[in-house]
Amino acid sequence: MPAITTNGVTLYYEAYGKLSDGGTVFLIPGLGMQHWMWPDTLIETLVKGGAGVVVMDNRDCGRSSRCSGRVSMGRVFGSIGRTLTRRPVSGVYGLEEMASDVVGLASGLGIRTFHAAGISMGGMIAQVLAVRYPESVLSLTSMSSATGNPRTGLGKFSAIWATIRPQSRLASESEGVKRLHRFIRAMGPVSYERTDAEKRRLVRLMARNPGDPDGFRRQLLALLQSGDRRTQVSGIRVPTLVLHGLSDKLLPPRAGKETADLISGARLEMIPRLGHDLPPALGAKYGHLMLENFSRASSVKH
Repeated sequence: MPAITTNGVTLYYEAYGKLSDGGTVFLIPGLGMQHWMWPDTLIETLVKGGAGVVVMDNRDCGRSSRCSGRVSMGRVFGSIGRTLTRRPVSGVYGLEEMASDVVGLASGLGIRTFHAAGISMGGMIAQVLAVRYPESVLSLTSMSSATGNPRTGLGKFSAIWATIRPQSRLASESEGVKRLHRFIRAMGPVSYERTDAEKRRLVRLMARNPGDPDGFRRQLLALLQSGDRRTQVSGIRVPTLVLHGLSDKLLPPRAGKETADLISGARLEMIPRLGHDLPPALGAKYGHLMLENFSRASSVKH
């Protein structure tokens, strides 16, 4: 199992293409997401464009190691309430530690400089990387993400509940496909439909790699603990690409617009009819846009 231990946690990863210093992108997953959730169409496009690609499981998810500490739903709701009233939240770790994990993983692979890209919470981790490690991050791609500002980043309750609600184990593959479809619909319109084969593949992977409820909630508290990061985000100076769905119900389009507005020279691409999702049908489009952003980084003295 390819894994590297750093910062007291063991991180699972998979690599595609030729990894090189300055030519590798780390794809950082969102809340509760695992490395296999990235579309093959995205990875293939990046590799064909000459990039090395590393996908990973964040701490507390997938095949990476778990931290300790039970987290009740009561604590989750209390922490969300504290965030909305701009009071501090305390978690086991924050986005800052998760960003440090990525740097440690890169170092373990012999990579000093790299491109940081993430979706949802992963986009927030990528933002923190660009803020705290400007000597390492060549470019930033923030997908379906936000700055931690509760005024712009609060989506519809139905989408929030679909994300954090406790889930029972799947009884059958067909039930899993229906559950997946309901979840995607809660995130926004299903305009980029997955094929039945793609849905069944995801369900089988979810069944083989069930999530850890406490790990998921510890990640959520990490997101909330790091709070409103607008001041830090406004200091990002690397070439930045912001991708966001115009129909995102979890993190509204205004969250993506705010991110781009805060970063000097950021390119904003709002995707029509897309919810909080990255379907395979958009993988190639995202990949080409990311490669263009990488080329902007190569023309900037770092």
